[in-house]
Amino acid sequence: MRSFAVGLVACVLAVSGSLCLLPVCVPAEDSPLSVTNCIRRSSAIPAVVSAAALQGIAPTAHDAIRLIAACQGDLQGTARLFAGRAGTQSGAASYPSALTIEPGEDWCNFIGAHAAGVAYVVTDETVELRMVVPSIVQCAEVFPARTVVQAGTANIRLNWPLLYAVPGTTWQLTIPYHTSTAWDDDGPGPNPGSHLHTEVWQWGLDATFPSLRNRLSLFHDMPAGLGESPLIGNEALFASLMAKLDAIEDALNDDAPDLVTAGLILGDFEMDVMDSCISVAPPSPSPGGPGTGILSTSENPACCALLADAEYLEYGFG
Repeated sequence: MRSFAVGLVACVLAVSGSLCLLPVCVPAEDSPLSVTNCIRRSSAIPAVVSAAALQGIAPTAHDAIRLIAACQGDLQGTARLFAGRAGTQSGAASYPSALTIEPGEDWCNFIGAHAAGVAYVVTDETVELRMVVPSIVQCAEVFPARTVVQAGTANIRLNWPLLYAVPGTTWQLTIPYHTSTAWDDDGPGPNPGSHLHTEVWQWGLDATFPSLRNRLSLFHDMPAGLGESPLIGNEALFASLMAKLDAIEDALNDDAPDLVTAGLILGDFEMDVMDSCISVAPPSPSPGGPGTGILSTSENPACCALLADAEYLEYGFG
């Protein structure tokens, strides 16, 4: 047995000789790994297929898989809170997520012909991964819109950290291949079998209010460089931002969701974050006071990451 991970979800890949099985790596709510909403399959993210890459061949395009930047859970066991004489207590923790791609031998995990037992050949030079970072308004200088194209198996990054990725960022994996016999990759229908085929797999980074909470909690735990202060070093600010997320979710989870109230609170959340950005780590681990806030540097753009999430979520309110 061979294991790999997509997001922070551990999956198992059975390999027996040339057999390579592709599981659906979507965690159930009662996952024993206690990871919540790290990855989910959805058609909400549109397919953007490069005609040049497909060379005129109708592709097998899979539903986009939505990712989030930070997950809640503990892969090693229950997180512990130390409460003095009250002992230790269970608690949740947040972890950074990653898009991790396991190709298998000759990309067998992503090839329909392999799953059907049909012999195939992939020319490594034709495989392409395309990452597209969208344009955003706030912190555009920190997260500029850009497209990264990696061509050839040897040149493709298979592990993409998502902690500081911008919501709306997409990754598209395109794998042209050919079969020795004509094979109908979309089953019975008007399209005849062919020797030429293309698989298109897509991932997109999403943001939700629970994922924003996870990212906020993670920044409250991550250190600001070598100092003892976390990326969010002002405890009162952290509590206030968490309370605003609670209020937003209360407004949205009501039997009659109050979008106006939720939108106004989100605006307040955004302004509080914007007013609290600091460019230098606090000189001491003080829980508040001058010099504390949310770090925003080229190495740790925590403040801008929160603003990017908030901006993305605002579009949901029209």
